[in-house]
Amino acid sequence: MNPFRAVKEVFAPEETPIAPRSGVIGGLITLVALAMSFLAVIAFESGVVADRVAGQWAGELAQSATVRISADPDEIDSLGKAALSALQIAPGVASARLLSESELQELLAPWLGQQADVGALPLPALIDVTIEGTGPDVEDVQRQLDLVAPGAVYDDHGEWRAPLIDAAKGLRRLTIIGVALSIIVLGAMVGVAAVATLWSGEGVVRTLRLIGADDRFISSAFERQFALRAAIGGIFGSAIGILAMSRMPQITSSELLTAGANFGQGPTWWLVIATPIVCAFAALLATKAASYFVLRNAN
Repeated sequence: MNPFRAVKEVFAPEETPIAPRSGVIGGLITLVALAMSFLAVIAFESGVVADRVAGQWAGELAQSATVRISADPDEIDSLGKAALSALQIAPGVASARLLSESELQELLAPWLGQQADVGALPLPALIDVTIEGTGPDVEDVQRQLDLVAPGAVYDDHGEWRAPLIDAAKGLRRLTIIGVALSIIVLGAMVGVAAVATLWSGEGVVRTLRLIGADDRFISSAFERQFALRAAIGGIFGSAIGILAMSRMPQITSSELLTAGANFGQGPTWWLVIATPIVCAFAALLATKAASYFVLRNAN
């Protein structure tokens, strides 16, 4: 009978692992995994919400355009109607409507106040254009407007969309970086804990080697313990993070500039399953690397 197998069966059944348990180090691993999981979930959720809002803004702007007409007050009505007629027959335009004075006042209310008399101001006429498909040919539409309503400017919101698209891409990168940093910190902590535990249990390691245990078996005894600790921390950290985000104030779609910024909504509870798996895997890899370093340099 293999003496090593006999020793394993006696000293390392499922309920009695060979690796010495360390309440302090194990507790620290759980705590760090909890904290890093919490931060990773917060970063992920915040990034998803911000990306959703930026994408919604860009999408809404892509489906609309604005025509601005600046002219003398006695000509602006006729020019607005002429521009409106040209837009209604333009290919790629689903609909067009001239904004009323009350709608202009509503647009200016955040800056001028609800009681502002916009009728006394030299405001341009504004036409709200809804686009269908890929939209009209901007240059062709502008030429038509120049013919029927000199001074009219067609704005497809391209200058507004570009920064929003760039912001969405930047938010995705920041989310990935935040989650990756959390995993790296967890792995570094587990690696340090594994090194400390292995060095402190040098006598156990030496004994196991004397009876025939190879480095893979010795390392696996620590890997299981640390991966389990990290997974437990990941469960609690992700659950707390999602719960915290779900308690954030919800913003309804009536808020123009922040429509869709609802935290903790959608299928995000799957993070409670995914996060512990990632934590356990990171702990496993970190323990493997630390064990390889220590056991290779051990006498």
